[in-house]
Amino acid sequence: MGAGVRLVREAGVRMVDLTSRVDRSSASRLYGRLGFAVRDSSVYRMLLDG
Repeated sequence: MGAGVRLVREAGVRMVDLTSRVDRSSASRLYGRLGFAVRDSSVYRMLLDG
């Protein structure tokens, strides 16, 4: 397990979500090995000119 996950678990956090682009297959494999599970989700983003 990664150090970051260990730290938040020790702090009492019960759930961690992360996002990754579909084309990052190496990252996806790493997340799976760390215990993250893929879930169905719709992520929406609005870019604001600023």
